[in-house]
Amino acid sequence: MTNARNKLRSRGFTLYEVLIAIGVMMLAINMSVELFRVNFKLVHQTELLTATTSGIDSALYHLRQDTWGSGRIVVGDPKSVALTQDDGKQIVWGIDADGTLKRNAGGVVTQWPVAKGWTFATNGAFLTISEGKSLPERSAAAGSVELVSQLLLLSQNSLPGRNSP
Repeated sequence: MTNARNKLRSRGFTLYEVLIAIGVMMLAINMSVELFRVNFKLVHQTELLTATTSGIDSALYHLRQDTWGSGRIVVGDPKSVALTQDDGKQIVWGIDADGTLKRNAGGVVTQWPVAKGWTFATNGAFLTISEGKSLPERSAAAGSVELVSQLLLLSQNSLPGRNSP
């Protein structure tokens, strides 16, 4: 009889072993679900960052072109700049309160929702676009882009910090 009982025990699992196996499986499933959730969130954030970066690149491309061909740069306030082209046409750039960057070129308005916290400033032939949210560890120049007008630079006949030939 004892021999039959030992054979019966060796063929099956105890309740304790089954509970441990279920616990390990639940832990593995929980980790898999969490990994999937984090991965999904990361993919979503990457898509948003890619769209924002693309918008900034597009806006700066147009602003760089407009500034390059400008004979006059007027910053009315930190949220707007008027660029007068060599042919007399005026292109006005502005930043709305919601962070939308707008370009008005002869009534044709283009906009990008990328400029929250941006400001404009000018220094002679240079137009500076700065981001207001600078991190403490970044230098002041890290949050800004400086664009140059070739026409104004030629009229000044020298670069800042350089002597005229």
